[in-house]
Amino acid sequence: MHQANLNVEGTNKATGYSLAMRWIERVLTRVTAWVTWPVRSLKLDDLMALYRRREARDNCKLSYRLEVATASGAVQAVTVRSGGGACQAPLTVGAAASAAGGARDAVEAAAPVYRFDLAAGAVLRVATSGMAWAVPAAA
Repeated sequence: MHQANLNVEGTNKATGYSLAMRWIERVLTRVTAWVTWPVRSLKLDDLMALYRRREARDNCKLSYRLEVATASGAVQAVTVRSGGGACQAPLTVGAAASAAGGARDAVEAAAPVYRFDLAAGAVLRVATSGMAWAVPAAA
């Protein structure tokens, strides 16, 4: 039997939790002291699906290109290109920004992620609003 698989009864954190659970509690306490990112726990089936989506994304060989208005510095669009297979392309934007046509993940409001379906070799232009970019001065 493995220590992490033990279901320990009791409410005393020092003695009632398994070694793995006590380690997780300590790590999460340290992490959440510095950041407010959401912590998600996934079932093994969901974890497998996540890794398969990441593998498809990596095989997709995505590239992104910003279309910035020179006068205002506003990002008007992002062009997403698949250099490999088909995948779901993620686009992370700021809290006040939005991207047209994608499915928005509702997990993190501070940096929402929009996902776009791309076929192999496809190019997609995504209109954006609420995004700014500082264009460097010409040398």
